[in-house]
Amino acid sequence: MNEYIQIKNQDKIVIYKLNHSQAARDLIALLPLNQEVENYAHNEKITYLPKKIKTQKTPLASGGITTLAYFEPWHNLVFYYDDFGPYPGLYELGQLVKGQENIKKLSGMIEISEYHEETSIEI
Repeated sequence: MNEYIQIKNQDKIVIYKLNHSQAARDLIALLPLNQEVENYAHNEKITYLPKKIKTQKTPLASGGITTLAYFEPWHNLVFYYDDFGPYPGLYELGQLVKGQENIKKLSGMIEISEYHEETSIEI
């Protein structure tokens, strides 16, 4: 079965399909979360997780605007809204399926939860 997460911020929704990595499974176990989202650099939004997740057998993030990533040194999630390249300690958790236009607009508190309405997602 495919796992999805949803990021909600006011009327903005972003949905990612998670990969089958250890880190993605650990992220699901932490949900639901209400977190502060921050701007970082010129191409991403970040939020800090309440605890570290395991990265064994998790692929390194290699780039791409649709990537959901985990930066292990700071234990934060990274939502990209512009392209990026590989970086040490940056792991891929999944890929965007809906809401690309909303990532850059995320601000303040966000709600991260599992998303179960798979049939309505166009991949």
